[in-house]
Amino acid sequence: MARRNGRTTAARIATVVNWLECRGYTVVFERGLESQIHPKEPKFEENKTTKREVWIDSAPSLECQLHTLLHEAGHYIVESRKNYLEKYAYGYPVVGTRKAKTVMHWVHLVGEEFEAWEEGLNLARRLEIPIRKPVYERHRCPALMSYMRKAIEKRDGGSPTAAEVRSPPMIELYWLDDMRPAPEGWIWIHNAQEAFRLLELHASTGHSGNTVWSFDHDLGDENEPTGYDVAQWIEERTHTDSSYDPPRILIHTANPVGRENLRRCADSVKRAVLARS
Repeated sequence: MARRNGRTTAARIATVVNWLECRGYTVVFERGLESQIHPKEPKFEENKTTKREVWIDSAPSLECQLHTLLHEAGHYIVESRKNYLEKYAYGYPVVGTRKAKTVMHWVHLVGEEFEAWEEGLNLARRLEIPIRKPVYERHRCPALMSYMRKAIEKRDGGSPTAAEVRSPPMIELYWLDDMRPAPEGWIWIHNAQEAFRLLELHASTGHSGNTVWSFDHDLGDENEPTGYDVAQWIEERTHTDSSYDPPRILIHTANPVGRENLRRCADSVKRAVLARS
């Protein structure tokens, strides 16, 4: 096996795998897998813990696998930023829905792909992994071109109208919290019962995808349903109803355990929608 700077490609892959494992991911190498950052997708009942995995096709060369792994790690970096939804709100979270047919969807999706490849390269520098830039570009460019071809062909649906491009859907903002008042522009939802009723209404009218929910975890005393219970309602509906277009989930709770549970739930919702495409 070829060596550069005293390290084999397999050892460089192991370095990135270790970096991802430290962040809660398991990396799966298997021939024929579609490479992506993904939770395991068995039946929903078996997916309560929302295992976070990175899938890598082991058929290409080790150097190609390294570059793909860095790219998927780049997605983790991009999605971990606080401004992720602000930057790419109409990209991955709405794949497979009617809004995935819009120009905005494709612009945001392609934008994230470009950034993830760039962040993968930055990660390699931080981990002191030497990268042959011409080879990296030979792997990166075809992958990006495939997304741009889909955007041009609009493989997920028809062309948007001019009005659709100029005027995106009105987004409603819901603040689930029993004590802290909602910020300006947000609708204050005080408890889980109120949230469940509203989510049911939105699901029945097809309005869910045009909403954003920001979650507190603790909603009253310990006998009351929590924000996590509400988020799990969204998660289960997303996994069991392929026509359900879930709301986008934000988190503002100060409870560290609750925050992590909510984050895993939001990740599961997003990946379930992505798996539909």
